[in-house]
Parts: sequence; C-alpha cells; structure tokens
Amino acid sequence: MTRQNTVHQESLRSINIGLALQSILLSKTPPNRAQVAASIGAARSTAGTLVDELISWGLIEEREAPEQRKRGRPGKLLVPSSGKVAAIGVEINVAILAVKVIDVAGNVLAKRFIYDDFRGVEPPRAVDMAMGLIEECLGETDAEVNLVGTSFAVPGMVDSQTEHILVAPNLGWPAVDLVGLARQAGLSGKISVFNEADCAALTVSQNSPGQPSELQDFLYVSGEVGIGSAYVTEGVVRTGKHGWAGELGHVCVDAVGAPCACGSTGCLEVYAGQRAMCAAAQVASIEELLSKLKLGDKRCEQTVRKAVISLGVAISAAMNLLDISTIVFGGHLGRLADYLVKPTMEELRTRVLWGDLSSFNIIPIRLDSGKRATGAAFAVLNQVLKNPAAFAASAS
Repeated sequence: MTRQNTVHQESLRSINIGLALQSILLSKTPPNRAQVAASIGAARSTAGTLVDELISWGLIEEREAPEQRKRGRPGKLLVPSSGKVAAIGVEINVAILAVKVIDVAGNVLAKRFIYDDFRGVEPPRAVDMAMGLIEECLGETDAEVNLVGTSFAVPGMVDSQTEHILVAPNLGWPAVDLVGLARQAGLSGKISVFNEADCAALTVSQNSPGQPSELQDFLYVSGEVGIGSAYVTEGVVRTGKHGWAGELGHVCVDAVGAPCACGSTGCLEVYAGQRAMCAAAQVASIEELLSKLKLGDKRCEQTVRKAVISLGVAISAAMNLLDISTIVFGGHLGRLADYLVKPTMEELRTRVLWGDLSSFNIIPIRLDSGKRATGAAFAVLNQVLKNPAAFAASAS
C-alpha cells in the first residue's frame, strides 16, 4: 500500500470514529453496537471495531441494558465514560473563584469555590489562588483520570487567536496573558481562555459535553456585576472573527448617559448590571432589592423600570439584527424574573420590527455556583469529542 493510500485510510478511519462517537452522543437514548452500526451505515464488525477503540481511549463505556420483555439477549448500551477522561474548568469572576474537574459524562469529580470581591485583584494573585484550588481538586481526583486540559472563564474580551485577555474592565484588568501566568505558576498541559458568558451559554445549550439540550438557538443575557451575553445558533456559541462577539452589556442605550467601566458612556450594564441596579436602588444586594420590591419601594421600582427600558433597547437591537426569538436571562436578571420578564417582553413588542409576525420569549434560568467553570470544562471536552482520533494520537 502506498503512503497516499495509507493516509487516506487513516483519514477515513478518523472520520468514521468521529461519526460513531457522535451517533452515541446525539442519541436520545443510549444505543447498542448494532444501532451505532445502523446509524453510521457501517457493517456491525466495522462499527464494533470503532466502538472498541472509543472504549480503549476512555471516551465511552458499555453498561448492561435494563431487562426487557422481548426474546433474545439485549445488547449492552453505550454511554460516555465516567471518571476516565476529564478537564479542569476555572472561573475567575468579580465575586467568585471556582474550579471544577468534570469528565466526558458531565460528572463533577471535584470542585472548590472562594466567594470574595476580586475586583482589583492582580492577575498573578488570582492565578495563584486558582492554582491552590486546582491542587485541592486534583488531590481528590483519581490519579488514573486522563486530564485533557484546563480552561479559564473570565469576564472580559478574549482574543480567540492568542487567547490573551484584551481587557476585563469589571476585574480592573488591562491586557493579560493568562495562559503565560498559569504556566509560570506551574500549570501544565493544554490551557485555554474563554469569555465567561460564552461558557455559561454553553451549559445552557448542552446537558453534558457534546450532548445538546432542548435550547439550541438563543441570545443568552447574563447579569452579574455587569452584563454579559452570548449568541447561540444550532448549539454553537458564535464568537465572531476575533472572539469578541456578545458584548451586549456595552451596547449604548443612552448616548449622554452615565460613564461605564469600559470607558464609554450609557452602556446597558450602567442601568441593568447588578452593581448599577443596587447602587441606584440604594440596596446592598439583589436579595435586598427583591425584598423591597415586594414591599412596593418606589426607588426600587424606578430602578427596575430603567433597567427594563435599557434591556428593551439593547435586546431589540440584537433581535432585529440577528433574527433571534429566544432570550435567556441568567444571573441577577434571572433572579429578578418576576419583575423583569413581562415588562421587558412589552418593550420588545414595541421595538422588534417583526414582533407582530412571529412569537418570541424570554426564559429565566438559575445557574448553579461556578457554572461558568462547568462551561469552561465543557469547552475543552467538546474539542476532544469532536475529534477523538486526534485526541488519541496526542495521548499516545
């Protein structure tokens, strides 16, 4: 066989292995080997060989099928492996530092959180603190687990080519080479950096790595200290040419408005961000804001009304531009859903050009603590699951 034919055969094998894995991940119920063969149009023996390789790489495993009232012996079911291949997700945010070790089945093998005010904390110090949490997590993770990489989720603009943070205004960070700092601190292996809202949106579009949820097309709008967002179509977070897409929090809603941490004025997060809303309402927390809203506090009601108008202006612009009909509210926007969703829908009906032609909705969600660390780990594992043959080659 010539070298060209050998390369061609290897390429076909890689494609078929990827198809077999996708067949397992995308199946609504765990398939058996015969079903995988039928799904990818391969002979059972060929599909069996592909499945055996995926098992040997620790990506999938076989489980006994539940007893069925049918003749014949039920085939074993194929599912993502537990506790064999995993990634580390790190969230460095304004009010939380979180680390999670998550496997390809979506199981959290270890996790650590620090709740504090990280605004103004120097990047090297933040990385050192993250390294401490990583070491603790690895201490309770089985040594046999194959760790395929570490990913950081940060509230800032990240260059998709260099993975440098260009600016993270709510942390008070200018340009930062977070990957370089992590390597200097002793972190080895593949290291990635993503925007925190993109990571959060990934956990909305996927139930576990590589396995889609019911929501595949939406605009995610996350309220934390500021406002983050992500545009998702066909289950993929669309980050744009440079990785900078999704900065809805810095869309101008008032050209002569208040100054923003980004250096501009009148940005959405100046009126709808958590810090801004608490300051305007003269409360210490969203919990206090909710309590006062229940009592009919006028200042708090005015604060919410201003946030609603600002959200309507910014989100309607995105809807008119992108033709997106599902909006997901996370963070404090999700927690304030009882006071935000209905009036924001009314704002959108008056501002979205096609509002009378098609339906749209706002879905509020409550994310678990450190969910962006979950999304960061998912991002690494998705790369493995998209090209399992390349993963196996790099691990050999």
